Amino acid sequence: MGEYPKGEWLMIYRVFLLAVTTFSRLAGSVVVFFILAKYYSVEMFGLFMYLFVFATIFTLVADYGFRVQIIKEMKGGRGNSWRIVESFLTAKHILSLSVLILALIVLWVYLENYFQFILFAVLLLSLIAHSYTLFFYYPLRALDRFEKESKASVIANISLFVFVGICVLLDGGLIAVSLIFLTIRMFTALVAWKELRQCIGCRFFGSNIRFGVKRLKTGFPYGVHVAVGVIYFNIDTLLIEYYLGKEEVGVYQAGIRIIVGLQLAADVIVNSFLTILARKRHDFSIYYESSGDLVRYLLLIGALLSLMLTMFGSDMVTLLGEDDYSDLVYYLPFMSIILVIRFYGAGVGLLLTLEDMQYYRVLSVCVALLIGIIANILFLEKYGLSAVVLVSIGTHLILTFMYYYFLPRQIKNRVFTYGELLLVLILIVHYLGVFVFNAWESGVAYFTVLIYTIIALSVKSKDVMYLKKMVFREEKQ
Repeated sequence: MGEYPKGEWLMIYRVFLLAVTTFSRLAGSVVVFFILAKYYSVEMFGLFMYLFVFATIFTLVADYGFRVQIIKEMKGGRGNSWRIVESFLTAKHILSLSVLILALIVLWVYLENYFQFILFAVLLLSLIAHSYTLFFYYPLRALDRFEKESKASVIANISLFVFVGICVLLDGGLIAVSLIFLTIRMFTALVAWKELRQCIGCRFFGSNIRFGVKRLKTGFPYGVHVAVGVIYFNIDTLLIEYYLGKEEVGVYQAGIRIIVGLQLAADVIVNSFLTILARKRHDFSIYYESSGDLVRYLLLIGALLSLMLTMFGSDMVTLLGEDDYSDLVYYLPFMSIILVIRFYGAGVGLLLTLEDMQYYRVLSVCVALLIGIIANILFLEKYGLSAVVLVSIGTHLILTFMYYYFLPRQIKNRVFTYGELLLVLILIVHYLGVFVFNAWESGVAYFTVLIYTIIALSVKSKDVMYLKKMVFREEKQ
């Protein structure tokens, strides 16, 4: 077994493994849905995605923001790793069991027939298993053992892609697809648990229930934020199904899956910076510098992907099927705006959490959620998916602005400088060309301008040496 990377290679190694892990999810969580959208009818795909989103809402509530909590505690050196993990794991058990029972009761009453209930139940179990997999890898991330997650994630997601593809080619139904999801997710969870237990020696039922309850109490702001955030990001799908039907859900979710796939790049950046930021929270010179670079990299890459989506979105729709998803060509350029806002918001939102200002983050999401629900109820039925997309742009802007407003002044000065302003102005010019002048193919010229802007903003002496200096300081300490 090779020696674990040190020094200047450490950060590169982390980013590489996180990139491998995250982009392998592209096969498991985006390409798979792309296959389903192409080979099933729009209505069947809409039904599958409607139930998948419903199950996701319940499952992510049980996540409770454990990722940030675990990494902050373990990086802060607050006790033995196995004690920390066992107490959080007990809290996870309590939440998962409660969510499972509640979801099955609610959906038994709500869903139309047994087929939908069985499909929902299998998807719910698969998502709960996947949430445990992610939970087991959070402590390993805190210990910088990214290679454990990377290997398992690649195998699991490629397996999911292959077996779902075979199932579709053999004309398998939605239940068969959901059972493939469940089988692979459960196997991956078992592998992840084995890796975690070998690394830190914790037990699956090791902590007293009262410690789990205590974790739920102290982590309540994180849990509320996750719950409200999940509803915020998924309520539009439920409202579309209620007002417009499952076919429109299929069209909308096909676009959202593309956004989710591109947003995986943000996960790579956020996760690679999270462990450093949590450890260097009290070393202000490194912390403030890291905060600014985190947000700048997110905005640069988010803008790049956003412009690519406006350029090549029609080609993606062609692959899905022009007849069934023709309307998506019109919506994707608007969704690209949501993408770049999400990238920037991911950075400033994480900084709020690291500043122990989680209540402000919860407040921001609640305001955006309330405005979104009211606006969709007023306009969705009359204006259709156009209203949903435009309302989503508005609420994302409100949410991100509130995140920025609540940040401490020292960090504000780092996360929106003249460089970021220049990039935003270039984006505005690009979108004016696309929407006002109907220059749908004009992205090539602005794409070139963006490349030059990235070079001008990024290739500066302090940026070239930044990661190297940060890692060396960390290793010495």
